[in-house]
Amino acid sequence: MKQSSLSINYFGIISLVLIFVLSSNSLLAQKQDKTIRKLNNAICDCMESDKIDSDTLTLDEAVTECVTIEITSLIEKKKNFISKYNLDNLETLKEFIGDRQLDAYTQCEFVIKTKKIIRDNYDSYVYDGTDNDKAERYYKKGNNLMDDGDYEDAIDYFRMAVREDTSFVEAFDHLGICSRLI
Repeated sequence: MKQSSLSINYFGIISLVLIFVLSSNSLLAQKQDKTIRKLNNAICDCMESDKIDSDTLTLDEAVTECVTIEITSLIEKKKNFISKYNLDNLETLKEFIGDRQLDAYTQCEFVIKTKKIIRDNYDSYVYDGTDNDKAERYYKKGNNLMDDGDYEDAIDYFRMAVREDTSFVEAFDHLGICSRLI
């Protein structure tokens, strides 16, 4: 009888320890997410500020420049930032920078609008489009989904567009873009 009460107490103690560890990990993750959200917001703000010369940079160069500026600023302000996010080797730092660039492409309103303008202008000058109405409808639906950041569903529509018109270059191009973004 005593032995069973000991095992229940042991189980209870282990349960409490697990709950504590899991909740403290959750709080740490929430704090890190808050820091990342602030960093991403700063990157988005940078894109619309005069911190960069947006007239002479491509969109990719501007995103890279803002990511670099804001990460450098954060590292200077928070000395423990590198260790906190395990950025002490080149590989994890590159991955972190790449994640912030992807966030900029999918979350910064300025970048999303600029991508759409560039794509629309580029498409009108470079591509011939399609005479196939069904392919064009699929393509437009795919573009709307791509603009919303729903790359997986956009891929489905671009695939339907190229099935309808196998020479629809724009649909193939956007299929490739979305594939790289997921």
